[in-house]
Amino acid sequence: MRVVIRVVIAAAALATIGTAAQAQGLPDGEYSGTGDGTKVSLTVRGETAEVRSTVRGQCSGHGTGRLSTVAEGQWRVTMTESGLCTVNIRSTSNGFEMEPDYATDCQNYSGQSCGFYGVVTAN
Repeated sequence: MRVVIRVVIAAAALATIGTAAQAQGLPDGEYSGTGDGTKVSLTVRGETAEVRSTVRGQCSGHGTGRLSTVAEGQWRVTMTESGLCTVNIRSTSNGFEMEPDYATDCQNYSGQSCGFYGVVTAN
């Protein structure tokens, strides 16, 4: 009986370690970059992220939400203050690509012209 319990505990510990290694959080910090004529930024603080977009002289948008890990190199910011808006983030060779999830309505946060699309890198 003791051997079985030890094996179960060891397997659970290895599964926990494997999951943590697979799903790394997005490092805290300030990120900025550009999209299609848009300046975009991302601020990460633990499980909270703020996204911003600006087209000089035309519009700006921002929102703050919960940051969660989807898979290795993929994250999601979920904002709910002004309706559901999800911004997907994925690691690329150029930085971190941000793109709103079109199944959600992000216009309450950014309007039509200032979407949260672009590639950001650490400042």
